[in-house]
Amino acid sequence: MAFYRRFIAVARTGRGEAIDALLRAGDSGSTQEWYQWLGIPTRDHWLWTFYPPIGKFNPLPFWSRVKVPVLLLYGQEDRLVAVDSSISRIGRALDAAGNRSWASAILPRAAHNFTVSPPPGAPFEWGHVAMGLPEFVLGWIRVQTEPN
Repeated sequence: MAFYRRFIAVARTGRGEAIDALLRAGDSGSTQEWYQWLGIPTRDHWLWTFYPPIGKFNPLPFWSRVKVPVLLLYGQEDRLVAVDSSISRIGRALDAAGNRSWASAILPRAAHNFTVSPPPGAPFEWGHVAMGLPEFVLGWIRVQTEPN
C-alpha cells in the first residue's frame, strides 16, 4: 500500500524525475506478485500525462452546488478512501449548498468497489457484492421519489 500511495502521488504530479525515481524504486519488487497486481505503467505510458489533471481535481466546490438528493456509499474496508473524512468533507459541502436530502452509508466488510472477500486466515468464501446493496440503493431511491 505504501508503494501504491507513492505511485498515486507521483501520477498526480506527472513530473518526469518523480516518475523515473518511482520506477527505479519499483525495480527491486518488479517480480513480486504484489507489484504485478499494481500494474505500474512503463515510462512511456499515456497514464503519466493523462492522470495529473484528474489526480489534482478537487470535487468539493462542485459538491457545494449539488441540490438534488445524494447517497454517499462507502465500503468499511476501503483502503483507497478515508471514509470518515470523505463523508465529513462532502457532507459539509452539501450542507453549504443547503442540501438537506443527503445520506451516507458504510457497507460492512466491503472494499472500495463494494465487494466482500474473506479476510486472511478466514474460512473460504466466494467474493461477492456487499449483501443487500442493490435493495438498499433501490429503497433509498424509492424514498426519495415518493410523492410528499
